Amino acid sequence: MQLLSPVVLYKEFINTLNKKGDPILLQPEFISQHSVVFWNLVLYFKMMKLPHFILDQDLSQRHLKVQVSWILKFLPSNSSVSKQNTRSSFGSKPRPDKA
Repeated sequence: MQLLSPVVLYKEFINTLNKKGDPILLQPEFISQHSVVFWNLVLYFKMMKLPHFILDQDLSQRHLKVQVSWILKFLPSNSSVSKQNTRSSFGSKPRPDKA
């Protein structure tokens, strides 16, 4: 496997998306047709300790929801968005001892 620099990997990844569109990432052929890009993405995601969702081929709704919530942890927070959509995982009622 050829190790690409981050800049070259970015360019190759963007070129692949421009030529074949986003759906190529969800197809098993992506791994075989673009193996250098795929494995370099995996390598850099592991080095930066990011979730490597690209390896995951489980596309069920429940699993996707978990993956999106995991990815959102790594994105910069936008206070206006986060305040609109936040809800405690234990429900929206305040605790009795905190009320």
